Order: sequence, then structure tokens, then C-alpha cells
Amino acid sequence: MAAPNNPTDRERALLLEAFQAEAALSPAQVAYLRERGFLTEVYPDYDWDDGEYGDEYDPRDERDDALDAAASKPTRRGGRRERFGPEWSPARLCAHLGDLLERHRDTLLVLAHLAPEGDDFAGVLADLARADDLAARIADGYDAGTVPLAALWDAVALNVFRQPFANPEPTGPAVRAYRATLQATDLAQLPGKYAWLLRHDQVAVVQALLAVQRRLLAASGEVWRGRPGLVNRAMRQAPHLLGLLAHVLLHTSRPRDGRDERFDSVPPADHAPAYRRAWALAVRIDPDLILPYLAESPRGGETAAGLWCPPGWNALGYRVREAA
Repeated sequence: MAAPNNPTDRERALLLEAFQAEAALSPAQVAYLRERGFLTEVYPDYDWDDGEYGDEYDPRDERDDALDAAASKPTRRGGRRERFGPEWSPARLCAHLGDLLERHRDTLLVLAHLAPEGDDFAGVLADLARADDLAARIADGYDAGTVPLAALWDAVALNVFRQPFANPEPTGPAVRAYRATLQATDLAQLPGKYAWLLRHDQVAVVQALLAVQRRLLAASGEVWRGRPGLVNRAMRQAPHLLGLLAHVLLHTSRPRDGRDERFDSVPPADHAPAYRRAWALAVRIDPDLILPYLAESPRGGETAAGLWCPPGWNALGYRVREAA
């Protein structure tokens, strides 16, 4: 299937790829966007019911393992994939994930402040996975200064585990199973040909982390809706580029009030990749608010009326741009 020629459709296509890379949309949300023409206008011939969204197509799944290192094939967008790399065993994949967890230990340390009863990282994740007071914990952390907003957003926006491989990407059953776990919206329904990988400790920890990231984004939405002044103060104290852009999108999706300012310090045309990620994160924060706005957005990142923010947030945009 050829890529769309219209610039607006191309931007929407790139946005949808960002959603797919982070498994940001549930099947019901995909159906919602399709019903409003957002998907079919971009890819009129694309069958979203076929399972390609949320179960990313990869030509390697259709080939024997012995052919994994063969020449690359075209992608569905008409481009060329890199040549495939060596086959990785489960042990090598787990060692790589373990290295990544260790490398990003400081970024994830803020999670321990939200779950102080956890004895180790796995215990922290288990606590956060079952806690029913995450929004209160985040709010308390913001209030006390023990959970700076930038630190929390560094943790919830960390996507190295969704894109853990360098080119040429490794191959083999373990790698294919890992990619399938990343795209699954319900691990309990993951086919057995992939679910076996979850028995490995490092894979289980990564999956727990991804689930906790989703829960924390949803909980941050509760804080934003219930205590917007607290989020405003926390954002001013410790702004974060993706956190700022996601909240600008959320703010823009609400009815205007007399204090709103136009947000133009981080123009979407100049920062499109950041906005695509911000959209994917905003969907996790408040899908009921952001999806209708997304469906009506001409380009998937801009509206005819522009972007809006609380007073003073334009200055924060300049701050995060300089820090990026």
C-alpha cells in the first residue's frame, strides 16, 4: 500500500505509526477514530480489523528462521527495511534487557518514591501495579517536592524498552515474541507462541514496567483533572518537554476560558516528532477528552484555532527547548 500523497494525510499516518509503536490505542479507540473518518481518510484501503494495528506486521514472521538474514523486503509504506541481524537466543535478549534496566536505573528511581514499601525494583512495580491510590501518591509527591514532575515524566515517557534494538535488528523466535508482547493490549490473551517469553524474569520486569507507565499516565490525568493548580505549579517548578506538550494538547481540547494563552513557543511544524509522542502520551492520560479533539484536528497536532495553554506556559516552552 502506497503512502498517502496529501501532506495532511502523511502527518496523520506518521502520528498513527507513533500510536502503534507505543500500543497507545485500544481496539475500541481505533474503532472510534475509524467511525469519525480519521483512519480511513489516511489509509482508505487499510483494514484495521485485520489485526495489523496492535500486532505489527513483520515479514520475518512469514519466513523460515533460516531466511532471517536474507535481503530486506519493502515495508507496507513503500520503504526498505535494514538487512536483518543475527538471531538472538532468549538468554541474549534477557541479558540485553537487563543491561537496559541497569543503564536507566537512575531514571526509574523516582518510581521508588511512589512505592516506598517495595523491597526491590520488582517489588516497586508490583506495588504500583495494584495500588488504587496512584493519583494521591503523585499529588502528594508534587506537593512535597519528593516527586518532581520532570523526573516522573522521564520515567513514564521512557520508551527505550519499546525500541531496544539497533540496526540491523536481531531476529529469531525470542525477538519476534518480544515484539508481540509490546504490541499486545492484553497479555492474558497473548498467543502461546509468544507468551512463553514472559516466563523470563527480565521480560516480565519490562512488561510490568510498561504496565506501570500506563497506570501512572492515567493517574496523572486524575491529578490534572482534580488539581490543575497543583499540576500547573509542578510544571513550573520542573517542566518536561513531553509532559508540557501533552498537557498543552489536553488543555487545548477543553473549552477556552478568559485566561488562556496561545501556545506558540514550541511550534508543531518545527517539533513534529515530539508532538507525535505527546499525542500518544496524552491519549493515555485522558482518552475521553483527547480523542474527540484528535478526530477533529486537521493535521493531528494542530487545529485552525491553534494550541492553547495556561498563563505563563509559553515561557516554559522556551525553557524545555533550551534544555532539550
